[in-house]
Amino acid sequence: MSTNANIKILVVDDDHIMCELLTSILRREGYHVVGDAHDGEIALEQCARFEPDVVCLDINMPRMGGIETLHAIKVEHPKMAVIMVSAEATKEAVMDALGKGACGFIVKPFNAAKILDTLDRCTG
Repeated sequence: MSTNANIKILVVDDDHIMCELLTSILRREGYHVVGDAHDGEIALEQCARFEPDVVCLDINMPRMGGIETLHAIKVEHPKMAVIMVSAEATKEAVMDALGKGACGFIVKPFNAAKILDTLDRCTG
């Protein structure tokens, strides 16, 4: 049985405050946050570099959006779990993300319980 410290997480969001908030929640719960990225291109570089178990990924970002990044992650790292984190929670957005391989969807504004529950489901 693994502990939270054995789970490596990459946080990807163009909103620096959102990155800091999510990173803080994850670290407080003992997860190993390997880094953060503020756009999809950097996220892909960090996925290759750190090989996280889970990527928490925003949808609306500059340069390369979250859905495009999700697709690229799943092509390069099919077993990597991706949890979408977005204020864009339309049924279409959620179904699109899940259909493209996301294992979960967290709606902003989020709370720690929702994040931890989704992480548990995606890594358990």
